[in-house]
Amino acid sequence: MTTESRDGAAPPADTADTAGGTDASPLARLRRRLRGKRRRDSRGSAEISVAIVGASLVAGLAFGQGLSRTVVDITDGLTWISDDPSGEIIQVNPATGRPEKRLAVGAPGEDLDVSQADGRLFVTNRTTGEVFSVDLASVLVSGQRRVASGGATDLLLHDGKAFLVDRSTSSISHIDPSTTDAIGERWVATEGLADATIDGQGRVWAIDEVGSLVELRWSDAERRFVTEREEDVDYAGDGSVLVGHDRGVTVFGPDAGIVVQVGTGDDVVGDAPSLVGNLLAPASAPADLAPVASPETGTVVIVGADELREVDLTTIACSKPGRPAVHRDLVYVPCDGAGRIVVLDGSGRRASADIPVPGERDAELVVDDGNLIVNVPGSQAGLVVRPDGRISDLTRYDDRVAPTRLAGSRTPPTQEQVRDIADADRPDPEDLPDPPPSTPPTAPTAPVSSGTPPTGTATAPTPPTSPPTGGPTVPPVGPPGTVPPGGGGAPPNGGGDDDPPPSNPGNPTNPTNPTNPTEPPPSEQPADLQAPTAVTATLENGTVAVVTWQHGGPAATTGFDITVVGSDTSYTRAGPADRSARLTIPVGQPAQFVVTAVDGTRRASSAPSAPVTASTRPGMPGGLTGSVGAGPHTAGTVPATASWQAPADNGSPITGYRVVFTGGNPQTTQSQDLPADARSASWAVPCADTGAEECDAGRTTVRVTALNAQGEGDAASAVIGESAASAPRLPAGGNQHVTGESGGNLTYEGFGDVTLTLAPAADWSAFTGTCRYETESGGGAMECGQTSLTLSYNDGYQWVACDRGASRTITRNRSITFIADNGRTTAQSQVYTFTTSQTALCEGQQIP
Repeated sequence: MTTESRDGAAPPADTADTAGGTDASPLARLRRRLRGKRRRDSRGSAEISVAIVGASLVAGLAFGQGLSRTVVDITDGLTWISDDPSGEIIQVNPATGRPEKRLAVGAPGEDLDVSQADGRLFVTNRTTGEVFSVDLASVLVSGQRRVASGGATDLLLHDGKAFLVDRSTSSISHIDPSTTDAIGERWVATEGLADATIDGQGRVWAIDEVGSLVELRWSDAERRFVTEREEDVDYAGDGSVLVGHDRGVTVFGPDAGIVVQVGTGDDVVGDAPSLVGNLLAPASAPADLAPVASPETGTVVIVGADELREVDLTTIACSKPGRPAVHRDLVYVPCDGAGRIVVLDGSGRRASADIPVPGERDAELVVDDGNLIVNVPGSQAGLVVRPDGRISDLTRYDDRVAPTRLAGSRTPPTQEQVRDIADADRPDPEDLPDPPPSTPPTAPTAPVSSGTPPTGTATAPTPPTSPPTGGPTVPPVGPPGTVPPGGGGAPPNGGGDDDPPPSNPGNPTNPTNPTNPTEPPPSEQPADLQAPTAVTATLENGTVAVVTWQHGGPAATTGFDITVVGSDTSYTRAGPADRSARLTIPVGQPAQFVVTAVDGTRRASSAPSAPVTASTRPGMPGGLTGSVGAGPHTAGTVPATASWQAPADNGSPITGYRVVFTGGNPQTTQSQDLPADARSASWAVPCADTGAEECDAGRTTVRVTALNAQGEGDAASAVIGESAASAPRLPAGGNQHVTGESGGNLTYEGFGDVTLTLAPAADWSAFTGTCRYETESGGGAMECGQTSLTLSYNDGYQWVACDRGASRTITRNRSITFIADNGRTTAQSQVYTFTTSQTALCEGQQIP
């Protein structure tokens, strides 16, 4: 690896980056232009301090334009999360918000990491220094290896390949995803490995402790890593972290606060002075939204499309930001110790309200299948942030989901053997020479004088093509680095110059001594290894298969492999004396088991067992909705309905539904057991007369669960009715309110008043709604219990013909109605009629 010495000081701005003063690349030229421009801005909102740091772009650097995405996560709708306090890993279903499986993989308090991709789950126990590979089809361990304990190791997964990063040995190895065995040559950073990641194209990127960044491509043909690109990143050091993108990576360097993006096609180089100490970054993120957290300064730095932003979270009491994650084009940042998650947009400003973290521990963020899982180790609950931004509860622990011990693991080497075997090539048995056929040895061709015993320095006879008759049979091929019994390059007699000849009671004859004509006994061939018989599989607790078998004949000295039919992975977990094994299997899928006896290289397999189908309680019904009707205050009850959608049966047919209604006034609880084809229910809710126009049914909830042979599943619940303020009850209508009147004689000008005496009934006086009156010419508001009302008139001058003694008095009919209104309907009094009179002027008469 190319190295570069650094004394921590920036070179002069006019110093060339390469020998002879010629820049090696556009990235090197860009670095030189940015030297000396480091600054610390402080601008942004008063709520969050956001500093926009100058960054420069290099269009089309090295890889040209365009991006593509490779999805490596499992798209099965289920997510595995770790729980260090219990030493378990938990499979949760974000769609239902409930746990599906619990696997005990370590002791309580051990540090566990989970990675999942391509139908396989990898569990790293950082406390004990172990990595397990689990086949998700059978939930059994297919491979296990020891690694350095602590945080020195990481797994990089892409398109069926797995790479083991070991910072303790500064190496990267390609490992078999199933067995975890090393494949081909490992790559070593001679200056010490700072960090490594993988991009969406499957390229491994590594940066060493002196800032040399390398892009590596694994070659299946050459069985080694091929260096595709190498760049020196100025001022990067042993604290640098990498974030992978669809193409390329971003380097965050806390040693001098630098940010460098390489290989994306739109690369960025800039300064971020707030990057100090141990940095926390996601393994991958979009190139135009790449975040990193600096807990030491309480800052998050976001690489945007055209600039860097330093977000000071201490201004909002988030002094210790945790590892961020990108979801829905937003950056989610846990505030460790503060019990919440801050959501930022690409500009570094709050995109939504903070998300409270359930429980008392810090949150871990997991992005899988388009969901953001908020995992809170040790807590009863977590959260799911869905693709549309909705947040729903996640049950992490359910007493009905019992933990099972992870089964099928191989015995790993001891910690002392890690460095010897971690990356050693393991030869294929097909590449080893075949055992020689069993034929008697030929006599030696070298003459030996009669009566003279052979000396220790005599020429050895031509090696026979098979072991001598009666001698040991060819041993099975052992693991790499072992020596078969009797092998290992010893002389034909089995010893070296200083070793005594081996004792061989089965063949006391020395084949090199022709004076001893004793015939060797016939060869003893081992008896055939018998296949296991009577293989049965029964279910325990619905999801645990108990496999039993019988075995006779020669012992299976290696043990027994148990294979799920249809899976290409076998699991050697049962010992030679075992005749049973317990395996956790997926629900809803019939499984058959084959048991194979193993004695060295010899194998004998049983016939498949009868199929068993794991099952568990049904899922949670979906789409639960309902409503509560309304009724008059005299109704007594009102109708309520609920409807739902069928959940997953989880391997056992749904036998029915249990619907529980709680509510009404007075509150009651009613339960209905309905058949499997039911999708709705209805019932009558008590509704009390509370003095309002309508009866009050109170708050009403419904709870629906599905049932199968394994029991009752998780409940869906919904509030379908609330106790709401009803309209006041209307007073009785149709009664006469007016008991008398006065006035009514208008002047020549048409002015005058009429005063009505009122006597409303008691229910009108007590009515809490609104009241008004209406006349033939208008109306107005009034108190419901009002006892008098004066109506004023202005009809103006009136003229009539005065000839032949015509009357000059004009009489008009008047009416009034009183109305009570509760906002929904009205009640009216009886209409009251009366008259007014006015003296008119004669036609042509002047106004007095």
